[in-house]
Amino acid sequence: MKQYVGNCSDVIDWNAVVESIKNSEPAYQGPRHTKQDDLPGIKEISEAWDKAGYKLSSEGGTIGWDMCIPETNFDRSVVEKFADYVGVDVLSCWVSVVHQGNHAPWHWDTQDNEEELCKLNNIERFHVHMEDTHPGHVLIVEDDLYYNAKAGDVYKWPDRNAWHAGSNCGQRPKYIFNFFGTKR
Repeated sequence: MKQYVGNCSDVIDWNAVVESIKNSEPAYQGPRHTKQDDLPGIKEISEAWDKAGYKLSSEGGTIGWDMCIPETNFDRSVVEKFADYVGVDVLSCWVSVVHQGNHAPWHWDTQDNEEELCKLNNIERFHVHMEDTHPGHVLIVEDDLYYNAKAGDVYKWPDRNAWHAGSNCGQRPKYIFNFFGTKR
């Protein structure tokens, strides 16, 4: 269920973060993991995408997004300010950029260190809309649709491994700040 935390635009200049990302090469293209990777959840996600007929953008399909990370694509101070805002010590954060015509089908965000993360308790997950939602920019987390959000709107997810999807059937890139960590 949607849990609106507040708007952090007075704490973080999201326009500056977007500009930093626009002016840098992404750290990598998502999805990072494929069905050949032996990580929890990957096989299940990959099989579902294959069954539905999805293809990666690298294979001529529409699944794909840029992954932007602190210190490579934006300043680390953004992470620190956000961690203070929500009272959570960061375990992982990134910005996903979904370009026009692409999407991220139904999945959960498996991590390289997934087995270690599964042993931790008290992990909280958030996302931030980095710009006012533009027409055609859609984010779905479990049963909730996020549309018409304002730049800086922060939402807490029900679980770090919540199933979600995003799509961009609009005219410009869609930027979402993703963050999870342990409660202070």
